[in-house]
Amino acid sequence: MGFSYGYNESISQIKKRQEVGRGLRLCIQQDGRRYRDPKETPEGKEINRLTIVPNESYHAFVLSYQTELREELGEHAEVHEIQDENRMPSKIKRIESRAKSSDFARLWNRIGSETRCKVYFREDSLVEQGIKALSEIVIAENELSISLHSWSKIKNDIIEDTHEGSTHVDTKGQHASLDLVEELSRSTLLARATVIEILTGLPEEQLFMLAQNPMKFIAEAMKSLRGIITKEMVRLVSYERTGKTLSMTDLFSDEEETRRDITPTLRRGLYDHIIHDSPIEKDMAITFDGHSTVRLFLKLPKSYKIPTPIGGYTPDFALVMEKHDLNDSESKTKYYFVIETKGTDDLTKLRDDERLKIQFAIKHFEALGMEGYLAPVNSTQTFDDKARKAISKTFFDH
Repeated sequence: MGFSYGYNESISQIKKRQEVGRGLRLCIQQDGRRYRDPKETPEGKEINRLTIVPNESYHAFVLSYQTELREELGEHAEVHEIQDENRMPSKIKRIESRAKSSDFARLWNRIGSETRCKVYFREDSLVEQGIKALSEIVIAENELSISLHSWSKIKNDIIEDTHEGSTHVDTKGQHASLDLVEELSRSTLLARATVIEILTGLPEEQLFMLAQNPMKFIAEAMKSLRGIITKEMVRLVSYERTGKTLSMTDLFSDEEETRRDITPTLRRGLYDHIIHDSPIEKDMAITFDGHSTVRLFLKLPKSYKIPTPIGGYTPDFALVMEKHDLNDSESKTKYYFVIETKGTDDLTKLRDDERLKIQFAIKHFEALGMEGYLAPVNSTQTFDDKARKAISKTFFDH
């Protein structure tokens, strides 16, 4: 078992980070490699798990640290939810009449097909764009920054100090040997030949900067090249059906146990509750469960993954909605949606990885022939705004 338990009354933010870091490094296998739980591991059954018994300041720290990790980690990272071990576990149960309904079957027929994604890059375009981007990099010569602080008091792990002044001194950097081509190739996934072609096309000025401060130049080059590759991926990615359908039985268990926050969805949910990840998800679930146009909705499980070039992506909700024709009481039309909730309805305001996954998902659902993918959504008003653009219909009263 890689289970870890820690107790410490530390107050310092830095010390808390160190303690959490040490705890998370404990889980290793017999051969010395770190162990990572599979993504489909049920909640509470993880091996790679750190338990903290917090005082008040530690509890606040963990909550803010979790938020910070969500904002700062890279594209492929996933931050697991905090589980409150003091909370009694709750069970959410599948509502069988809805699981066996034609509404759910038809919804799954639209969104349950597997796809594969492919990206075909044009090497000449990557080389041309890479040379242009790296030719615009400006790197200052090495400079040593010196600052002086005097410590006046240390209390409860907190240091009180006074800044006495600072200065800068020009210096010649000494760098360890570095395989520049290998480093750029590894970090951008470009072929070595492509990287070589980009570097040999650079002006003398940029090559001089590279020689003067290679580490800084490489960091800027990585950033520029990744930006180019990202834009090209969105433009050139394509999706196709594999011919397989995801198993409803594997994805939707009879019941699930959780210590996380849940919201009742008895009227129209596939389950009697949903596990919500944000206040927006909670608010939307309450609205969906109480609105007459909604026939059925569900929170998509984490194991429902849309493949993308930067990792799997799981949207938030899937819905079946129904509209009646006032001129014909017998006329009823059903509509099928998948939505992603965010704190904004503006795609440009999302983090790069969030925006990219939504753009990839658009192409995934296009390959499935589904028009009702709405993202990002932060209210029923933005739901209707995006539904109007997608299928020329609205569903909620405003």
